[in-house]
Amino acid sequence: MSSDSMSFGRPARWFGHARLPSAMGVFAGLTASVIKGLQRLDRWQLGDAARHPRNAHEVMALARQVEHGQPSFAADLRGAAMREADDLSDHLR
Repeated sequence: MSSDSMSFGRPARWFGHARLPSAMGVFAGLTASVIKGLQRLDRWQLGDAARHPRNAHEVMALARQVEHGQPSFAADLRGAAMREADDLSDHLR
């Protein structure tokens, strides 16, 4: 059943034509803003992955950077780097 069949002799109006385009414009603007925000978040996360240490040497450098503020975390990082170095040397033998 269409809205035209229920007009009862009056012109059919759907949400008042004058307000509909502005509401659609607001919705389109909000949608574009959300998409841009998600794209920025995606670029930020991909950029963050590039800053993660990739080998034992980089992990040791990170441990030195955080030593002053987080000594227990730095110790954990050093332990992980040493285990990685030991595993690598065992693998090369």
